[in-house]
Amino acid sequence: MKPIHLWKPLVWKFEYEFPQEKLISKLTDLKEKIVSPSALEVGDSFSTVSVNPKHRPHLWEELQDFNNFLKFKIAFLWDEYEFNMKTHSHIQESWFNSHKNTGMTLEHYHNNINLVVTSYIKLPENSGYIEFRDPLEYHWSNTPIVPEQKLWTEVKCKTNDVLMFPGWLRHRVQENKSNDERIVLTYNIV
Repeated sequence: MKPIHLWKPLVWKFEYEFPQEKLISKLTDLKEKIVSPSALEVGDSFSTVSVNPKHRPHLWEELQDFNNFLKFKIAFLWDEYEFNMKTHSHIQESWFNSHKNTGMTLEHYHNNINLVVTSYIKLPENSGYIEFRDPLEYHWSNTPIVPEQKLWTEVKCKTNDVLMFPGWLRHRVQENKSNDERIVLTYNIV
């Protein structure tokens, strides 16, 4: 038998060589500008999601090459998904999440966001991966499976991997079980 894929893939992955040392150095300075902690980050973790918009990472000179490169990836997905707004897309906001041992991000989605771009600036071994919740979970309820065991799918990544997915897709990040810091950069695209 051969599967028939009826819909477009929801999660896309590619690689980009980030200037890791420069970004981590600037992240240290950005940490001091956090206004309030994020309720989604638990354990030994923090997020810069609440910093003043003028300090958003996508505005940094160090990320301008990535932003230009990303335009082509976004245009590709706009065509793939047959969105009719490809000429009007822009980065609405950006932030870093940092997870040390025990740190993780709880389940969430990005409300009113067309596309999420998640970039792994630093992903040590055993520091955990992103997981996506099956958007068809309610439709599986009439089948002989244990839904709680089938709801989540892990996507393995490495440093410099970039994932793109729709903002409505529920996701979470596993607990960091290493003694090294996991650093993720996220963009919201509208």
